[in-house]
Amino acid sequence: MSFTGIRVGARIWTRHRVYLALVTQLLHPYWEGDVPYNVVLVELEEGIRIVSNLVDCPNESIRIGMPVSVVFEDVSSELSLPLFKPLST
Repeated sequence: MSFTGIRVGARIWTRHRVYLALVTQLLHPYWEGDVPYNVVLVELEEGIRIVSNLVDCPNESIRIGMPVSVVFEDVSSELSLPLFKPLST
């Protein structure tokens, strides 16, 4: 399976960096209870940038250049979303 030229499932992406981050107060019913939440632009090891969320990290600890790795959230049996978490040092 491929997604815009990236082979999904072939390997786990591991060395990526936060390129841009923001924390929003906007409320959408999906995010109720999660406000404020973050939106990050992550530059993948391959040079592609992807918009996602950073998990397992307080919003005030997010830093540009922070190394992150991908984790997948199963939304349904057919759909998993790529999220990112800080790399353990």
